[in-house]
Amino acid sequence: MAREVRSRTILDRVTSWSPVLLLGALAALTYWLDSQVQPPAPRRDGSGRHDPDIYIERFRAVELDAKGAAKQIVAGKRALHFGDDQTTEIVEPMLAQT
Repeated sequence: MAREVRSRTILDRVTSWSPVLLLGALAALTYWLDSQVQPPAPRRDGSGRHDPDIYIERFRAVELDAKGAAKQIVAGKRALHFGDDQTTEIVEPMLAQT
């Protein structure tokens, strides 16, 4: 009989605490879900900038064929290379293919 009363007391305690435990689990789930959908914090190291790291003024690049003749010529007033996305921008480009 004492065992039955003791198990009933434990069951009553668990039942009385179940709303608190359920609410705590719901709060933890809400916090986790909010952290998953938030955008990442912006990096303050300057990596988001799009500044040229190298530039060339009045350039001309020539590709030669096997015989040494000019196959392709690329020239421009200025070439800018951007290190953040590895792109090159050519100002007033000129392309000649033979």
